[in-house]
Amino acid sequence: MSIDYSFFFHIDPFVDGLPLVNSPHLVFLILFFYVYLVMKWGPNFMRNRPAYDLKMVILFYNLSQIYFNFYLTSAGIIQLIKKDYFDLRVEEYESMLSYYYFLLKIYDLTETFIFILRKKQRQVSFLHVYHHVMVILCVYYGMRSLPGGHNIVFGIVNTSVHALIFNLLSSASTTLGHCIMDTVVSHSCTVF
Repeated sequence: MSIDYSFFFHIDPFVDGLPLVNSPHLVFLILFFYVYLVMKWGPNFMRNRPAYDLKMVILFYNLSQIYFNFYLTSAGIIQLIKKDYFDLRVEEYESMLSYYYFLLKIYDLTETFIFILRKKQRQVSFLHVYHHVMVILCVYYGMRSLPGGHNIVFGIVNTSVHALIFNLLSSASTTLGHCIMDTVVSHSCTVF
């Protein structure tokens, strides 16, 4: 019995020609540098330096994550509602949503660099790095070869969870967020 690996080499015509789609070597190179930077170079770079104050960077990152994840979640849900799933043809819009999702997963790598620059190396566990690498590889081959259709459900679940998480993180890092968290804990809040 032989296994057919041809889908690894098939490129969806709607994403063919977009940046990174035709170059798995470049994706592997990005991931190699990511692992090297977060496991070796970054901790060495920060060894004798104080942690950076990145509150505004983190706020921007969290808000952009909320926006992008919410957009992909809502666009994916709308696509699920309007499409007849007995029709297995992939539409251009689905392919582009898959491509944007892939780009978002690359953008997710920023989180790890923020951990390192804040000297939060404990948060950069093997599991954290492995998760980011494997998600990008799986999403890359899915977006490249099998975008759209039922695969959109994975992206919808993932982006909706990320939108919620980043919403909670950004609200917890603001004065209003602290007020909300204090209210939940103590049922009292004073805002001046």
